[in-house]
Amino acid sequence: MIRMYEKLWAQLENLSKGAQAISFIGNGKFSGKTTALDAFMKASTGRVLGLTSIGIDGSWGGTESKQGSFYIREGSVIATASGLLPIGDATLEVLGLTDIHSPMGEIVILKARSAGNVVVAGPSRIKDLIWVRDAMLQAGANLVLMDGAVHRKSLALTDDEGFTVYTVSLKEMEREKLLEIIIEDLYKLQIPMAGVDLLEAAMTWDLNQDFLPSGPFLSEKMERLLSVEVKAPSVIHLKGALSSKIIQELISGLKSLKKKGQVTKIIVEDGSKIIAKAREMKVLEEMGIQFFAQKKINILAICINPFMSYLKKEEIGVLLRDIHQRIGVPVFDVKGGSFSC
Repeated sequence: MIRMYEKLWAQLENLSKGAQAISFIGNGKFSGKTTALDAFMKASTGRVLGLTSIGIDGSWGGTESKQGSFYIREGSVIATASGLLPIGDATLEVLGLTDIHSPMGEIVILKARSAGNVVVAGPSRIKDLIWVRDAMLQAGANLVLMDGAVHRKSLALTDDEGFTVYTVSLKEMEREKLLEIIIEDLYKLQIPMAGVDLLEAAMTWDLNQDFLPSGPFLSEKMERLLSVEVKAPSVIHLKGALSSKIIQELISGLKSLKKKGQVTKIIVEDGSKIIAKAREMKVLEEMGIQFFAQKKINILAICINPFMSYLKKEEIGVLLRDIHQRIGVPVFDVKGGSFSC
């Protein structure tokens, strides 16, 4: 069994050589984030690993369940809630407290003095998770792995933060439908980065303040910002999430004010902030608008989870090649041991 995975682990080890931090995000429940993370742990035999998560794994079944737990090597560094320390059988040394709190207790930085099982539940806020990542690196880890949460693509790491592995649940879908879902998500996550000149030329709209429900109606404010009464922007820098509603109002405002062609570029903070559908973005693209990101997300690999899939092993192999050819990112089935790079 181990020999079956040796080539896979060698590929994963080679892929993660230049990384200090890797996050795992997915396209929904049962996408295999924790399974993919576990495969990277097994492959990174020559490194001191750090391990944490955003919250607790949804599959964790409580103190009597092994689901949601990890087997860690001696010397590994973890960040988890103090309330979970009695669970598991690894001997842990407390390296420091973080003053970051969760419903399960304060997040604690620990070092494994023996190999064993642990349950990991890290901070729930991204900025706290990044702080904890840095603390683990300072504590001696040289590769920090961060387990994501269902539907939380905001854990995707940008250029200055690390790399991201995107995991996909096959479920009971046809191959073309799966490809469509993967291509749409990667299209949003990997939009190109804006240059300094573009950022300096942009008018900033703070979607968390400028468009609060308690203020003027969204459409009224959108029209005012796009109207001839103010200097109409050609580049808009959006702070916050780009939703379907914002896109619909942009389309409506540009059409009603006959500003088609005047707004030429929209910058988002990064691809994870796009929660609108790709097809909605394409309507704006057809109006001559290009999308850019302030920070670029580094997709290191795609991992598929064949659980619940009706596809046969040879069909999964074809799917891996299809995804790799269409997207250009290494693709792995960490359960079956196959890959396409």
